[in-house]
Formats: sequence, structure tokens, C-alpha cells
Amino acid sequence: MAAFSPTDVAFEGFRITRERPITVAIWTGFYLLVSLALAIFMIATVGPEFNALEKAAQSGGDVQQSLETLQKLLPFYAVAFPVGICVMSIFAGAVFRIVLGRPGGLAGHLAFGEDEFRLVALSLIVSVLLFAAMFVIMLVIGILGSIGAAISPAAGGLIALVSAVAAFVGMLWVTVRLSLCGPMTFAERKIVVFRAWSVSRGHFWQLLGSYALALAMGIVAALMAFIVFIALAGVLVVATGGAIADVGALFRPDFSSISAFFTPAMILYQVFGAVITAIYYAVILAPQAMAYVALTDYAGDTEG
Repeated sequence: MAAFSPTDVAFEGFRITRERPITVAIWTGFYLLVSLALAIFMIATVGPEFNALEKAAQSGGDVQQSLETLQKLLPFYAVAFPVGICVMSIFAGAVFRIVLGRPGGLAGHLAFGEDEFRLVALSLIVSVLLFAAMFVIMLVIGILGSIGAAISPAAGGLIALVSAVAAFVGMLWVTVRLSLCGPMTFAERKIVVFRAWSVSRGHFWQLLGSYALALAMGIVAALMAFIVFIALAGVLVVATGGAIADVGALFRPDFSSISAFFTPAMILYQVFGAVITAIYYAVILAPQAMAYVALTDYAGDTEG
């Protein structure tokens, strides 16, 4: 049975960000352009509606009115969702190229070709499978809860709690077991779903430990960066005539107009978010590819 070091796998993404700062800078610029384009698109299409929905949520406004406003936002999300899937697949392709040693892509190994299309399709397939699994699990929980409630309220609550915990553990198990789908699909140039299940057999705890360690270290790094950002944002806001309290407005962006949204502090916030996102994708995706290499003795690209 193949084995690997969970710590080596977990820190692969951090190694990439440390050794390839120019690549991370390119990723940051790419994501910044995408996020700014989406912000401009939102302002131009549903900016007032988004502001109205946010104000209603903060004030506990009318539910019916909030639902009507939310419906008006659907066209934006119909664009934002596929864009998000494509961006994630582009980043995945770039990270996999580095870890799996396949040269290609444009600046920063970014590309949007056959590899990325397969990763987009894989994301949709896995999302449907996980949604179907969650639906079945919730249906079973509902049935068990109803049976328990018929016996006694206490039994119903206990069954519901145990079922919810079991559902979470089950979904976590499935997600980890299928986590090698992405690098396998990229490496083999064909969509791979269920075969990833057999490759990860017997390695659940190693994989879970690697991903949990990578996520935990990523959260710590993000929190430290967030503290630095808040300090810089406070200095910038005060320097431009605002007050420290105005820093909180960064988390409630004004989409009513271009000028209202693009303040100096908001631009800094967008840059910060792009940096964190670029690092996040490396930290989360690289361990999957590294684990695939370790478990399959992947020797690199053989087709060019």
C-alpha cells in the first residue's frame, strides 16, 4: 500500500507560493481583473437591488419583498456562477501544471483549453453527485426524525442530532475519497470520477490530515494577513479624510454606482482579496495533486 507524508502534502501549496512569487502575483492580477469585472457588471445590472437586499437583511425587512428582490438578482448569479466555476478550473489547471510537471499555459501557467474544460465538466458532475447524496441523506434524516418523534420528542431530537452528525461525517468521507478526481482528470486527459475512489482506498485519514493541516495553516496565514490589511486600510481611510469607523464599510460595499464602489480603501480591499484567493487556491489544490503523485507514482507528462 502506497503511503505519503501528510505534512509534505499539506505544505505543497505553501512551497509553491514561497518559491514562485511572480506566479502568485500573476494569479493575483488575474483574479483581481475577474473580481473587478464582476463588480462592474453587478453595478451596471443589479446594483440597486443588491443594496436593497442587503439593507433589508440588516433591518429584518419584509420577507416577501426580499424574495422579490432576490429574484431580480438571478440574472447576475446566472453569469457569476459559471464564471466562478471557470475561474476555479483555470486556477486548478495552473496549480496542477506546476505540481504534475506539465509545462504549458500562458503567464503563470494560466490557460483555458481542453484541460480546463474537462475540469469544469468534472466540477459540475461532482457537484451533482454530492447534491444527490445530500438529498438522499436529508431524506433519510427526515424519515428517521419522524419515526423518533412518533415515539417521543426526546427520541426524535436525539435521532435527528445523531443523523445530522452521521450525515456530516458521511459527506466528509465522500468528499475526501473523491478529492483526487481533479488531478487524475488533468493528468490522464479524460474525466475521472469513480476511479479516484479506488486510488484513495485505505488513505482516508492520511488525506484528511493533509487537507485539514493545509486548511488550518491557510486560515492562520489569512488571519495574520487580515490584521495587516485592517491596519493599512485604517491608515488609508484616515489619510483620505475618513474615520476609523469607516473601515467597516469595506464589508458593506456600495454597488449603487461606479464612483460609490471604487473608493481607495475598496480598491485596496479588492487587491487584498485577490492575493488571499490566489494563495488559497494554491494551498487547497496543491495537496490534492501531490497526494495523487504519491499514491500513483506519477512520473510526469508522457504526451507532450
